[in-house]
Amino acid sequence: MSQVAGAAVLIYRSPAPRALLLCLLAVVASAIALVVLQRLLLLLHDPLLEDARRAVAFWRKIECLALAAIGIVLVQFIRVVRDNMAPLGVSDAAWPVSTAAILWLLPVVNVFFAAVLLREAWQASDPDRAQSLFINWRQSAGGGLPLVWAGLCLFGLGLVLVPWLNMGLAPGVGLFSSVMLSILGCLVLTVAHLALIAIAILLARRQDRRAARRDVGALPAW
Repeated sequence: MSQVAGAAVLIYRSPAPRALLLCLLAVVASAIALVVLQRLLLLLHDPLLEDARRAVAFWRKIECLALAAIGIVLVQFIRVVRDNMAPLGVSDAAWPVSTAAILWLLPVVNVFFAAVLLREAWQASDPDRAQSLFINWRQSAGGGLPLVWAGLCLFGLGLVLVPWLNMGLAPGVGLFSSVMLSILGCLVLTVAHLALIAIAILLARRQDRRAARRDVGALPAW
């Protein structure tokens, strides 16, 4: 029984299906951000447009749902690429369950923790790294894109969450400044979504290439 359980740990599952789903959600979130951006530009031109205010509030709620969906799929994607690290030849990258659970529950920290996990998976999946006990997988080049994504994501969210208009204008923040910050936030979030798409595609391709070199096969991730 223990041998069966040990073998199951070393099964490689291609992250491509979840990467595709993550990309689709990121595209949807980008489209929503652009819709909000268009409404904000109308509002910037005429602050008294009540329809534009209601439209922004509505699409903000839809955007929150899209971001929540991205978060759920991203967790599943991270789980798959992390589980693949053992069959790809890396066995020293485990985080204690208690530590991981605490970090996931901390706002802001959880985004950077996700970036750290993705960065480790990126380095461990280097298809050109030699199979040797004398080579540290953490010395593999690259892996900075997840950290860039985390920074853009938090910066963009911070900008779009600035209270504005009749939804609670922050003291000292004028109408024009508030709308401009929201516009900038939409642009930054769109770039963050594009970075997430690049991470999902490149990391899935990277793991599949390394799996092919190690001849471990590629099973569906569902």
